[in-house]
Amino acid sequence: MELIKSHGHFQHGAMWSACFMLNSPMLLDSMMCVIHCVTTRQSFLPCFAVIEEAAHHDNSRMVSLCAGLQAGEIVVFDKAYVHFEHLFSLAQRGIFWISRAKDNMAYRVCRKRIRKREGNILRDDEVTPTVSKSRAQYPQRLRRIEAQVEINGKVETMVFITNNLLWSPASICDLYKSRWAIEVFFKQIKQTLQIYCRSA
Repeated sequence: MELIKSHGHFQHGAMWSACFMLNSPMLLDSMMCVIHCVTTRQSFLPCFAVIEEAAHHDNSRMVSLCAGLQAGEIVVFDKAYVHFEHLFSLAQRGIFWISRAKDNMAYRVCRKRIRKREGNILRDDEVTPTVSKSRAQYPQRLRRIEAQVEINGKVETMVFITNNLLWSPASICDLYKSRWAIEVFFKQIKQTLQIYCRSA
């Protein structure tokens, strides 16, 4: 998991700050470990890093890493971290979040924000979960965006979910794409650093 906090300009000169999170497993000394890192978005240089055994569920680590977020900040993370109870707590704190939807996410469309395809945006809907537990954990509407995104020269269809109803769907896709540069940074860390992780 990786976390970035930064401040800069978003649409129309509005200020924003963003956190990017990802799970980065690695095999160290024949034991599977996960690196958790806080970096700056401008340079991707880490402020600190924690490497631990891959025994903790990503959701629990995500809660602790998001504890210091302030209202108005943005958190971007992969679908492995989707947990509706925690997402709703972020929304209640005034924090915007963006993620990919899980493949088996069951939902009901409450409002179609676009009637037909607009460029790379295939759908932009406001939805609610249909599974009773998920609906109880997140009782408000979510925004579901289906878009065609280019990855390594190949166009793929991806589905994003967010609690932000104001930004353009293209801006939400672009924010999530910013996260991929961090995966390159983690690949470099694993290739160049000599890190050893042993059991107690």
